[in-house]
Amino acid sequence: MRHDLTSTTPTSPSRGSFARRHGATIGLSILLVCAVAYGVDGKQDNDTLHAANDALSGDLTTVTDQKDDAESRVTTLEREVETYGDRETELEEREDAVAELEADVDAREKAVTNVEKKIEASQVTDGTWSVGSDVQPGTYRTKEAVSSNCYWEITAGGSNGSDIIENDIPGGGYPVVTVQDGQVFTSARCGTWAKQ
Repeated sequence: MRHDLTSTTPTSPSRGSFARRHGATIGLSILLVCAVAYGVDGKQDNDTLHAANDALSGDLTTVTDQKDDAESRVTTLEREVETYGDRETELEEREDAVAELEADVDAREKAVTNVEKKIEASQVTDGTWSVGSDVQPGTYRTKEAVSSNCYWEITAGGSNGSDIIENDIPGGGYPVVTVQDGQVFTSARCGTWAKQ
């Protein structure tokens, strides 16, 4: 008996038929690998985005706190500016009041100075004075009691003291003298004479 080996020998499948039979499986496997890879990569991107979002949320909280703090400081500074404005207004009012007081003091000083000048003009101290130019003509009396060494004299003007009209060493008390325009009055150790 003769066997035909060719007919019973199984034929090896051709490459094209293997690809046809398993092509769908291979394609699905490739798709599955790609999907897993994409899913892993997507999960990594998602984790990165969540971490970035958390960081930005923290930054937003920090910036919001800083903004609130800055607004609070601005409010405080605005209050201080208002307070300083009120103080400045008060200071200006006080300066105006001080200026008015200074004007009053200046006026009083002028009045006092005028009175002092009048008093000074109506008083004579020790020395030699020309009546009419240095001292006013009139009657004078010492402000205090004189000592025993007081001396006064009235001389004619232009006589260089040689023409004595009147003189005295009162020895005490409150002597009185009357001088006229053009005469010369001399006082020694008598203190101050006040016009009467």
